[in-house]
Amino acid sequence: MTASKSNHTEGWAHWIEERVQLLQQNCLWKQGDSVVLAVSGGPDSMLMMHMFAALRQHLGAAPRHVIVAHVHHGFRGEESDAEAELVRREAQWIGLPCEIARVDAPSYAIEQKMNAQAAARELRYTYLRQIAEKHGASYIALAHHADDQAETVLMRILRGAGTGGLSGMSWRRADDRQSSSVSLDTAPLFHYIRPLLDMRKKDIVDMCEQEQIQYAEDSSNEKRTYLRNRVRLDIMPLLEQENPQAVQSICRIADTLRADHDWMEQEANAWYNSYVEKWDEETGVHISSVRNHVSRVEVYQTLYEAGCIVAREDFLKLHVALQRRLIKLILNYLYKVADPIDYDTIERVRLATLRDVPSTWKTDIGQGMECRREYGQLLWLRPFPRMEQLNEDQTITLQRPDEAGCTVIPFHASTLHWRITSRKSSSSTAVGTYDAAFDADALKWPIYIRTRQSGDRMRIQGLNGSKKVQDMFVDAKVPASLREVYPIVTDCNGTVLWVPGIRRSDQALVQVHTDTMLYLSLETNI
Repeated sequence: MTASKSNHTEGWAHWIEERVQLLQQNCLWKQGDSVVLAVSGGPDSMLMMHMFAALRQHLGAAPRHVIVAHVHHGFRGEESDAEAELVRREAQWIGLPCEIARVDAPSYAIEQKMNAQAAARELRYTYLRQIAEKHGASYIALAHHADDQAETVLMRILRGAGTGGLSGMSWRRADDRQSSSVSLDTAPLFHYIRPLLDMRKKDIVDMCEQEQIQYAEDSSNEKRTYLRNRVRLDIMPLLEQENPQAVQSICRIADTLRADHDWMEQEANAWYNSYVEKWDEETGVHISSVRNHVSRVEVYQTLYEAGCIVAREDFLKLHVALQRRLIKLILNYLYKVADPIDYDTIERVRLATLRDVPSTWKTDIGQGMECRREYGQLLWLRPFPRMEQLNEDQTITLQRPDEAGCTVIPFHASTLHWRITSRKSSSSTAVGTYDAAFDADALKWPIYIRTRQSGDRMRIQGLNGSKKVQDMFVDAKVPASLREVYPIVTDCNGTVLWVPGIRRSDQALVQVHTDTMLYLSLETNI
């Protein structure tokens, strides 16, 4: 083909006017923004490059700066070299700055154990983001068209995608990932835009021919080793025999599903932000704005690096579509590595939450995380990298005090208060379950505040014999995930004196002849 003409046809001017209206209708970028163009050298990206050059005549629609970016992936030798030179030459012809990078996608695919196409895509998008950062651009333009959209939807159908996947590609989407050259705090937010998404491939090629826009033909597009090529070369022609408007029909389905999906995502996010209690080291603690109860988050923080808590009764009121989306939001929040969250994992957890019995259970959900039901609560938890049992160094020792005082119990996010007084000066011994009174002289000092140990039993006031502390936890419906940090008070011989909030032992009871009393009170978040 001949070199690009400096003067286009009347049809070109009309097409540009239509594009301007469509681009403004879809709000692809804001006036004054800069845009990076991903240009491969194919007809679609070359037409897009010429379109942006023509937009400079439309001051109200033109970006502030346009930068062409091309990636040589290292797959096709001289053919790829020619494509890079074509992009450079054409960009220079129409007066657009051009950045070209050469990457070794074949080697990267082997190193990362990825397929070649996925490796090339990862390297390409990384470079596009780097160029956008370099030039202060907020938008990266991709030349996907309607045929690409239909192929994408069909491929995702074959893979069993949900409504999000079947929504296909959008005109504009945000991507908050960043290159390694910037920190999490300073990374700009990019948007990918697709200004040719409504156009058929044949119309793009026809426009290039009409306007004598040079482009390259990628020989790998004819190889049936790639699923997308098989869909385009074999499946789409069969569908178009049944319905000549198959591409338009599939794109219309994607548009409809995208609107439905976006609305359901908004609903799920609103519910998530209102009802889910969550925490992690980076974002801190978020307490539910709807549930009117005392949060246990501070206690769970002592055992788990991150987690989410939902009241089961609230979760069960949700429609199944929102239940699935909520679980996905929670897993996205907790997963440190952005693995795809598969439908089977989400559905396995969701169905477990629906069963009335058992009232407590735990299941692994990948990456060392667990999902639990603990009576009326559903929990998704990410343990610390190294979970250690509490040891003797974490046991709190209380010598016989001479005056009132308190101590923080760090492994339980609670505070133990004490005061010692004469029984004669005390007006009453009536206390609640988080309070206990002892005959100070009958206690074997010092006393200890620690967690449950295997074999712990307590002689319970008012009952004959003793009972396992573990059974007491079960009877009191103490969540299983908190039993390992629940404080227990013992004497110096290890005799269990008191399990705050549950039961008191029959040791050191306050009686008529008691002279000095010890009052203990636990201030807790549970």
